[in-house]
Amino acid sequence: MGRTVNREVGFGRSDRQTFTIPNGANGSAVAAVDLERNYSFVIVSCDDAAGIPAATTLSAQAADDDSGALNPLYMQDASAVWQSGTLPTSGGLRFWLSHGFGLQRLRLILSSNTTADVTFYIYGFDGAVR
Repeated sequence: MGRTVNREVGFGRSDRQTFTIPNGANGSAVAAVDLERNYSFVIVSCDDAAGIPAATTLSAQAADDDSGALNPLYMQDASAVWQSGTLPTSGGLRFWLSHGFGLQRLRLILSSNTTADVTFYIYGFDGAVR
């Protein structure tokens, strides 16, 4: 049994979800991770960034439920995608996203194709009312 406390409302942490971008891809064709309910905060980590080429940036698409279209995720400044700088090409990385109304599905997209499989781990935190 997972750590999800209530699928409609509540606080806690989701089960860990895995988003793997295969070698030679950028993530745009990978199925979005479904956290099964809305979360206001999402933690994304990658233990091994070796498959990420130099000068690669990251963007994302999100949806508020399990049936809606995935749309680009923006920072508060609507003119800027939430990406910030380039990703490391070795070691790991970790960051968090916030979504005022809670996001349920998330897809990560790299600006360049990977040179090896790259796996991201995604957790939802601080549940939102659905």
